[in-house]
Amino acid sequence: MYRKEEFPSVFILELMSKDLGLVIAETDCLETILSLAEVANTTYRSAKENGKTK
Repeated sequence: MYRKEEFPSVFILELMSKDLGLVIAETDCLETILSLAEVANTTYRSAKENGKTK
């Protein structure tokens, strides 16, 4: 599957959710706010919690 560069949407959802979590953690350390990252993180987390895969 990956050799053909076919990536299921759940794979993308998992990676994006992880990466946004890292961004939010770093902004907390820097005492700054990235509002769009926080909104996106909430959306991806909600999708994950509700079993969305696409």
